[in-house]
Amino acid sequence: MVDELTTAFTVGADEYLLVNSGNILPHLYTLDLAANLWTYGNVDVKEHLADFIGQLYSRQQQEICQLYRDYSRCTIVYGPHKDDRAGEEFYHHPARQIMGFWLQGKEGSDERLCWTAGEKPFAEQVRWFKEKAELAIPGWVELRERCL
Repeated sequence: MVDELTTAFTVGADEYLLVNSGNILPHLYTLDLAANLWTYGNVDVKEHLADFIGQLYSRQQQEICQLYRDYSRCTIVYGPHKDDRAGEEFYHHPARQIMGFWLQGKEGSDERLCWTAGEKPFAEQVRWFKEKAELAIPGWVELRERCL
């Protein structure tokens, strides 16, 4: 996120930001990070995270910072580029699309999944999604245990 916003600001794309945060609570950190980038033009990510965690938690700040860093490492890698990583919406939006496509009895491939699963038969798109989700489970389980 920092690389993309810094690059955009560097080439003059800095007149406004359209931020779709949905539910704000789980996105406080990234919203604060974007606000700091917008305000200052660049951010030391490690320092920013430490400051952010320091404002919210009085104890175990180092451990909590590490949990925040490790969160992004748990996300599904769905493509060849370093930023082809899926956020939390990846788990429920495609699943709803898959169910809707299946319940409607459609055939072929679900165009709404082609951006990530490719233009292949629906059953292969579902298999692709299932495999990606299953590969991510151990990381999420381990992170959850550390959070608890």
